[in-house]
Amino acid sequence: MMQISKISITEQIYNILKEKILLQDYEIGKKINTKEIANEFNISVMPVRDALLQLDNQGLIVNKPRVGFFVRSFSKKEIIEIMEVRKMYEVYALENHFATINIKEIERINILMKDFGKDLTREKFDQIDTELHELIINASDNDFFIESYIKIEDLFVIFKHLNKDRMGNSHHEHLKLTESIISGNKEKSLDILKKHLDQVTDSIIQNIERKQKTG
Repeated sequence: MMQISKISITEQIYNILKEKILLQDYEIGKKINTKEIANEFNISVMPVRDALLQLDNQGLIVNKPRVGFFVRSFSKKEIIEIMEVRKMYEVYALENHFATINIKEIERINILMKDFGKDLTREKFDQIDTELHELIINASDNDFFIESYIKIEDLFVIFKHLNKDRMGNSHHEHLKLTESIISGNKEKSLDILKKHLDQVTDSIIQNIERKQKTG
């Protein structure tokens, strides 16, 4: 039986469950069994419930009274609205702070992506995807803006892992985006970013609708 440290048990459980949700090890709509988790780590149910309540406050799960905790499901309308907010953040940052993007980091990412070639893995893609989009946001150097983005970034991660079959296309779009930024072509970079996020949104919706149909 797996054991975990008795220090900050709730925080540890929170981190474990959050990762499972973000990576879709716990699929959308899945009921989370508090007793099973408590038994797995040989702890009481209380810290598990406390961790789940934190995740509920973040909008990652839903607490249904007298029924239990469930990984949050998303309607088509919610997906469109969340991705629209993401697009607003990233396009704003790229358009208004293009000159302050860390070009050395963009070049590093571009080289890494080219080096991956046929050896592109999910782990490598996730790392690059996060770094690239955060570089665009961080170019604003506006702490409030950045913190606001981070608060909803987990939802983007969930969507990314609902959209695994698009990894190759997204990788190619990331290459085009980094090359355009490096060349200093702001308008082209904006066009690539907008189309990329629109295509990601469409693919997420298709995957969720397909999943719902197949049960």
